[in-house]
Amino acid sequence: MTNRTRLVALLALTSVAVQAADFRIYTANKLLQQRRAFSFSDADNPGCHNLPFGQRVYRVAQIGFERCFIYAEKDCKPGNELKVSWKNEREPALEITPGARWYLEGERGSKMGSWKCEPREERRRRSERNR
Repeated sequence: MTNRTRLVALLALTSVAVQAADFRIYTANKLLQQRRAFSFSDADNPGCHNLPFGQRVYRVAQIGFERCFIYAEKDCKPGNELKVSWKNEREPALEITPGARWYLEGERGSKMGSWKCEPREERRRRSERNR
């Protein structure tokens, strides 16, 4: 194996291991045609995030986080979590694990006020080491 081949393999492994985190929100029209609703500059950061205004949300997606939760009200108030189901097939749940097919209850979704994501364990350890 040449040095160049080793370098390419190392870069490929590194890019997979350091996958960027992101949280995405989708709405649907009357025909259930979906579109990404917003782009948030801090959607790749863990913690609680408020929507600028209440929005009916049809589907959410998250990558790179351990788990996320969505809330009907702002400030991620406990007791206001909204239920989601994976591909509309499983029993509704509160926890959103990595994936792109988490649907909210209701024909065209539910009104959402905020979301909260927790970092993956390896990201948490890495950030603590860098302090």
